Amino acid sequence: MDKKIIHTALAVLMSLGAAACSSGGNEEPGISQEEYKAQQAAAELSKAENTAKTKSESSILYSEQAKTSAAKAKDYITKALAATDSAEATKYADLAAKAIAEADGAIKNAEADAKDSDKAAALVNSSTTNSYASAAAVALQEAKNTTTNLSTLNNTVSDHVTKLKEQETDAIELANFKVSTTNYSYKRPDSVVHNYADVAKRDVLLAEIKKNENLVAGGTSCAAGTAGNPGECFGGGKLGKTAGSREGEVVPGKAKGTVLGSYAQAYSGYAVIREAYDGNADSNVGDANAYLALADSNNLVKDKKLVTDATYTGTASYTLNGNTAVRTDLLTMNVKDDSISGNVYRTTTSGKGVTSTKTYVQFRTAGISIDDVSGVVGFNGKAFIDTSAKSVTGTSPKTTSDTANGTYQGVFAGPNAKEVVGTFETNSNIEKSVRGAFAASK
Repeated sequence: MDKKIIHTALAVLMSLGAAACSSGGNEEPGISQEEYKAQQAAAELSKAENTAKTKSESSILYSEQAKTSAAKAKDYITKALAATDSAEATKYADLAAKAIAEADGAIKNAEADAKDSDKAAALVNSSTTNSYASAAAVALQEAKNTTTNLSTLNNTVSDHVTKLKEQETDAIELANFKVSTTNYSYKRPDSVVHNYADVAKRDVLLAEIKKNENLVAGGTSCAAGTAGNPGECFGGGKLGKTAGSREGEVVPGKAKGTVLGSYAQAYSGYAVIREAYDGNADSNVGDANAYLALADSNNLVKDKKLVTDATYTGTASYTLNGNTAVRTDLLTMNVKDDSISGNVYRTTTSGKGVTSTKTYVQFRTAGISIDDVSGVVGFNGKAFIDTSAKSVTGTSPKTTSDTANGTYQGVFAGPNAKEVVGTFETNSNIEKSVRGAFAASK
């Protein structure tokens, strides 16, 4: 046996405290104490050399696993950052996080095995064992290089997911807000309805109007009155000669934001709100009143199967030609075969006991669908709206959908789509206008 190896083995044995071999009890028959020690040292040396090799190989394997997981993580991160909706981004973010955890685990295992290989190599101190340890160290460093900044990149993904969710929430809120008012008011920058763009404020308003008396069908339920005798919907004006010394004095109308009247159901309703208006034709721009359809945000219907064939009855309130008075009439809406239609009408009985019904708004048949953004079940369609409140009944062909001069929109609310609520209006390009809201239940 090479003397250098024997001397190295002896040194190893002594460093391990193999003093037990010094007694004759550990010697094999016919072998001198020196030869026995040499054999034991050689065995330990062989064991250390094998450890250096196997641990190096294991460390390199773990390093390769870390690199593979890191590559997957980077691919998932790229896909997550390219995603335009939060669901897809979240899916890839979760996969990236899992891959990063796998890479981190593999790095820790690679580090542990590389350390063991290096320790064993130092014990042997040969070019062969040192090469094992060196190979493990190189592979480990390469693996660490591939995992650098993965956590930082994943934080970027988290920020991206958060931003997408915020955008989607904003889009849903906007979609729900747009369907809660008329297109006219939504597009009017100074409209009071924008004070209720936040769904929480609409929920609060709904709770408040439930405490009020509902507008009653059958007349001008919120009259304007005059400056000398203002009604609930008074818009402001100058006092006449009958006011004596006060003649010419301007009496202010209802303040902007005043809820002039409302109609509430268990899960929905609508409110008529005063816009900025002082009765002076020269200073007023736009309608005197705004209409806001309200539905409990926790009870909006999102399952289309809940909307079944049914008849809904309730009321509709509206304002003619941008004036201050509010008119309220009866409403019937019919749901059949995934479609909805309805009429706003008034039934009167003459002094002779003759009952007659006049229809003022016809909601033409429209499909019922789920909104792509909000996920809420609703509808929108054409309407024929009489702008003089005289009656559209029997005015064919004006009652055909082809000549409809307005639109309506709404949503379902409550358990089993118990209620319906929405708004309606004439098209913006016509000379006379009607804008209003409706609510009904089955």
